[in-house]
Amino acid sequence: MEMGDRRFQVYLLVAVALGLQTWDITFNLGVYGTVFFDKIFAIWVISTTTLLAYWLLDDSKPRIQWYVQIALITPSIMMIMTALDASASADPMVETLFVIGYLSGFILSLPITLYVVLLVTLPDIIKVRSPKMIGGLIGIILTIAVIGYVVGMNHYFFLTCWDFEISGNYVPDNCRTALTAVEQFIEP
Repeated sequence: MEMGDRRFQVYLLVAVALGLQTWDITFNLGVYGTVFFDKIFAIWVISTTTLLAYWLLDDSKPRIQWYVQIALITPSIMMIMTALDASASADPMVETLFVIGYLSGFILSLPITLYVVLLVTLPDIIKVRSPKMIGGLIGIILTIAVIGYVVGMNHYFFLTCWDFEISGNYVPDNCRTALTAVEQFIEP
């Protein structure tokens, strides 16, 4: 694939879009041990809007497979599960199954939702369907996810308390207060 090749351009755009979302989610998961509600709501809004628009469009719409439609409706099911869980008993087994189902649904629906949105808005993305390209994309995203999580878990090597504070984020208890020699040079 050449740098000027349209397939490469689309592939890179998809990889960057998925990578940015993946990094943000996994970094915060590493730092705070949770996925923030705004990310969950963003995925819900994107998937629900995409699915409703698909269902309401005329017959000129691109065909979305039934299993992709299930992936797009999964965040809505997860929202309903959350509401039901808030009023359910605190049985540890039920809670464990709920958390596993919730995280599985979130992890599976995020890339599919973003892919469908990109597929609809960038029809050239259909060129990213070869097994080699999809495997490479999955490898890239998994690599970014692991790195994001590990960097988040070890944020004190990369960021100071001030970095969290100035960006408007919650300052974790285990953040680093002292600047390194490089940081002292960069941040006077």
